[in-house]
Amino acid sequence: MKEIYINDEEGMELDFENYIAQNDISDYLRFHNALDKFVWLIRLMYAPANVMKSKKYRVDELFQYYIKQNIDIEKVSKKIKGSKYSVDKFKYYLKQGWYNELALAYPFNKGQMKLGTYLERDENSWKSELFPSWLIVKAYYSMYSFNNALIFSNYDNINTFQHRKPTNHFNETLLSKFSDLVMFYPFNIAFGLYDHNTVFRKFNRVEWQYKYAKYPRSESYNEYKTIIDIENEYYNELSKIKDDLKCKAPVNIIDLMYLFRVWANYTGNDTLVKLRKGGLLLFLEKNLFTINFFIAGISEITAIAFLGQESFLKLFCEFYNDFILERVEIYNEWYFIPIVNRLRIYNHLSLIDEMPNNFEPPSRETISFI
Repeated sequence: MKEIYINDEEGMELDFENYIAQNDISDYLRFHNALDKFVWLIRLMYAPANVMKSKKYRVDELFQYYIKQNIDIEKVSKKIKGSKYSVDKFKYYLKQGWYNELALAYPFNKGQMKLGTYLERDENSWKSELFPSWLIVKAYYSMYSFNNALIFSNYDNINTFQHRKPTNHFNETLLSKFSDLVMFYPFNIAFGLYDHNTVFRKFNRVEWQYKYAKYPRSESYNEYKTIIDIENEYYNELSKIKDDLKCKAPVNIIDLMYLFRVWANYTGNDTLVKLRKGGLLLFLEKNLFTINFFIAGISEITAIAFLGQESFLKLFCEFYNDFILERVEIYNEWYFIPIVNRLRIYNHLSLIDEMPNNFEPPSRETISFI
């Protein structure tokens, strides 16, 4: 297949080397690489050594290790609620997050939980390869909704229509508190919160000294970056995000996603139309799904503690009955619905001790419990 051309220009073969040579996509790679490093921080912090060696990472397993390593639901229940709060607004933004997450994930990638270092194109990968800008936009709005829910566990009134205001407010007044309760590494990494980034990780793992626990995407063949290296690079990128946003508040992953969304909406179109199908976009899809899956989980764990199990499950049933059951095309993919899988994880790990009645799948099992 050759490119079309006019006048004395010459069409070239559409291979990857020619593509890179002819197209500057550095404005996109800035965000892509930061998100990729962030997801590697999740892998290396929570995966057991045997998984690091095999590279067979899974989102559902990493999320379970995150909960087992970090979450004390009794402690969260005692400390999460502020002196002022809004149950109604918390519920509204949690449900909005679920809706936006489904808009992001559907049609469901059947290999969405697989987070290995190799690529597997799914029959539904076209949604990210065809219109990556909307993948970015939907991911941001889902994360923004879940983050807004957290605010209303400690405040009863804040303007959420101006996106920078609630995010800045959360990062200035609540991020430190939530980092001690539900928002652990690497979601607690924020430039401007502490004097140095080393306070976020809190400990080292012996596995990180070995080659199998190194970041695989380095500039040179023999260069192997450790978790410390990519943490520093991600932290430095956040410092640039803070400069770009010209904000006084600390900045974290939500701020990075905000700027990525602004870029995709307003200034990145020339680059977006140049992006080729395949590697970059398939990894982008996996990384956005993973980050959103965790942020949604952080919001839901907060909901279990803030609302109480019964109220949380009633809210889930309301959303499930109103939206999921009413859309047969979604319900028939029951095992690929992110909130369904997380709810089952909460029950498996005893964050909740009951499940809704008639909560039944129409299809085969796909989740991997640990």
